[in-house]
Amino acid sequence: AFVPQFAHKFDWVVEKSKQLKYGDYQCKEAMPLFAQLKASGSLPADIQSPQQIAQAIMKNIPEDNPVIDSLTVNGPGFILCRIKASYLEHHGNVLMNSSVNGEDLPT
Repeated sequence: AFVPQFAHKFDWVVEKSKQLKYGDYQCKEAMPLFAQLKASGSLPADIQSPQQIAQAIMKNIPEDNPVIDSLTVNGPGFILCRIKASYLEHHGNVLMNSSVNGEDLPT
């Protein structure tokens, strides 16, 4: 459970995947986090690669997450994410129906 102790010290970036075959979104922060921990001598003994950092990050995301359909690790430590269709459908419907009766769209 080493990830939570470092989570607040790191700027996490999640961005839209450039190629949808890899997922809807990606996070490449496991690689710089690995380098930072290794350089500072803070790398846990059981972590030997950015891929293992990525796996540890993924273990801290609950399986019953209402947004995430799947998470995988690819290449040198990219975390690839697919969003649940049910989440997108629900929020798409909320958005489409929010202008009914002159109501403003959510911001």
